[in-house]
Amino acid sequence: MGEILDREEEAKQFVADFEKRKIAAREKINNVLAKDATISIVDYITVEKFSMVIGNQGERGSRATYDILGLNPASKVQSEILDKEMSRVEVSWETVNDYVGDYVIVLTVKDKEPPKLPAT
Repeated sequence: MGEILDREEEAKQFVADFEKRKIAAREKINNVLAKDATISIVDYITVEKFSMVIGNQGERGSRATYDILGLNPASKVQSEILDKEMSRVEVSWETVNDYVGDYVIVLTVKDKEPPKLPAT
């Protein structure tokens, strides 16, 4: 983009600054999370009939989580989404736990309540 916009020096500076911020963010995370901790991204509010487990194809913070910050996906996220180069999978409430890692990033929508789960 720097070449296209004739702003190559600004683009180089942006990339250099971004790399510094990325390294600083990874260090903060590494000071808090165990090295082998797994992460999942779950969107349970956008669609009411099912939840979505997010891969790393650039949506819903996935690229930042898995690629930029280098966090480890849960094993089923890796095998069923990332390895298959899918952006996400739609899962039922009964099976979402199969994709959950040690930590879950839950996506929400401001002022929208999550769907009510059926009583068990």
